[in-house]
Amino acid sequence: DTQAVYVNANMDTFDSLLYRDTFLWIVDKGLGGGGLYDGGSASATKYEPYNIVGQSQYSLTTQPAQMFGTAPSGVGTFLVSYSGLTDGTNEFVQIIRVNNPVGATSFNHQFVNVGNIENASVNPLPDAPQLNSPQKIEVNDRRLLNAAWRNNSLWATTTILPATGQDANQTTAHWWKLNTSNLNAITVADQGNAGGEDIANGAFTFFPSVAVNMNGDMAIGFSASAPTIYPGAYYTGRLSGDPVGQVQQSATLRAGVDYYYRAFGGSRNRWGDYSGISVDPSDDATFWVFNEYAMSRGSILSQYPTEDGRWATAWGSFAIPIVGIEPINGDLPTRFELSQNYPNPFNPTTTIRFGIRELQSVEFDIFDINGKLVRTLLSETKAPGIYEIQWDGRNQSYNEVGSGAYFYRLKAGDLVEVRKMLLLR
Repeated sequence: DTQAVYVNANMDTFDSLLYRDTFLWIVDKGLGGGGLYDGGSASATKYEPYNIVGQSQYSLTTQPAQMFGTAPSGVGTFLVSYSGLTDGTNEFVQIIRVNNPVGATSFNHQFVNVGNIENASVNPLPDAPQLNSPQKIEVNDRRLLNAAWRNNSLWATTTILPATGQDANQTTAHWWKLNTSNLNAITVADQGNAGGEDIANGAFTFFPSVAVNMNGDMAIGFSASAPTIYPGAYYTGRLSGDPVGQVQQSATLRAGVDYYYRAFGGSRNRWGDYSGISVDPSDDATFWVFNEYAMSRGSILSQYPTEDGRWATAWGSFAIPIVGIEPINGDLPTRFELSQNYPNPFNPTTTIRFGIRELQSVEFDIFDINGKLVRTLLSETKAPGIYEIQWDGRNQSYNEVGSGAYFYRLKAGDLVEVRKMLLLR
């Protein structure tokens, strides 16, 4: 937040590796007073917040919320946890509010009833299937993974097991929007799943992260895997005015290209929670997301001759709403091709068809008449095929652009093609 940096960690005993407690270090930024952010020395204070609020039995993996804008008076941040807390019917998010982080620090504790959102009695969570391998991907557990606060809303993500609906019995990324207008009675404003059924039937989604921009638009990055796809990196989001509980269509950051199996002789085919998302500070509208995907195999260790798998990290930027990129049925293209947009001239939306002959990295950008980048519609690896992509006449900050000529450019590997289009308002 504006006053401090928060470092939160689960601590185990050194001798027996038993869980000890969740610790919190508050590092004073020292702004304007010769402290850390003014080039001075760091000053940190350690706390055991669950013990302080008398809830040591619920000391769980905890995430400090990243704070945007002006926090309520006296509030530093919110410590948020979940881990499948349930009374047998409803589930609960646990929140500890940090007050006066660099002064007379105190903590307030709340359980927020989020309703009956999952079958919390099933442990562990079902691991995710993957294409061409009987080995499933480790999804870890229900620990809350990410939190952010902005404009009296606290956003958080975790992984659950829905009991009903299209994601039933599939490990699924879940998000919450909590209303903090009344600090002593935080309530659920909205929540939903990023289920990935629009990526593949039977998709499991896991390791989500969340961010929110100045417009109140929310975005989530997550991993996904299914019987018909390899584990890869995806994202979705919602405009502030979208229907309750809904997210927009999922989009691909980087699709997996092979199956993954790396258990090192154990039972866990570990997939890492190496994911994150952030708002671009240059416009406070665009989101940057990173996550891992399964790359090509090829690193067999002699001590584990039956295991083979490699992962890599991908990152990219996008804006809400998410632009549709749909494959077109039919024969595979015989060459790299980029068609003229239709309709042309257009207002407000136009469609562009393109084809690629092989699996490769594809970029699709819009430029103005002066060659300035207006919008990146696509930056990801695509399979061979013919695709259609739409542009809605908006820039990277989702503001409408003016009438005039624009250029669209397709880059696929070493191949580049550019065409011109006309927008008439």
